Amino acid sequence: GIREGFIAGYDIVQIDTKVSLEGITYEGEDFGSDDLERRVNVPARNEQIAKVFREDEEKREPLHNRKTIVYAVTKKHASQLAYYFNQVYPEYKGRYAEVITSDTQDPQGAIQRFKLEELPVIAVSVGMLDTGFDAPTVENLIMVRPTRSPILYQQMRGRGSRLSKQIGKTSFRIYD
Repeated sequence: GIREGFIAGYDIVQIDTKVSLEGITYEGEDFGSDDLERRVNVPARNEQIAKVFREDEEKREPLHNRKTIVYAVTKKHASQLAYYFNQVYPEYKGRYAEVITSDTQDPQGAIQRFKLEELPVIAVSVGMLDTGFDAPTVENLIMVRPTRSPILYQQMRGRGSRLSKQIGKTSFRIYD
């Protein structure tokens, strides 16, 4: 599909947060990757993801705000990620990133804002935007949550693969 021009190609940027897929040891206890953000919160990791994202985006040409979906582990994790993205983009006064989960007041309204308005640029989600979500202008995916299912991963990756004549999109980026 990529070769024949039906879907967008992609490249992958790895964000080194010093936390491996094997997990971490914290206060003498071992935590696997599935425990991160469920049993143990790592704020410095989440802040690092936001900082590295901004640094990388500022190097890309042309320079513009690229619609981005962030896949978080839990609702608390989504809130923390949105907080850090809003901190590294202070010029948007807390509107750069928005959490879109089943707890969001008017989630359909939030989705429409993300798809149709300038802000928010980033939608941070837990499960709602993984499958069946069509927003061709999405140019970035940030995979913060471990995904072991190849089918689910393909679905998540597919959120970025739509071509968009509106913005001239032929490729997208996955931050992992």
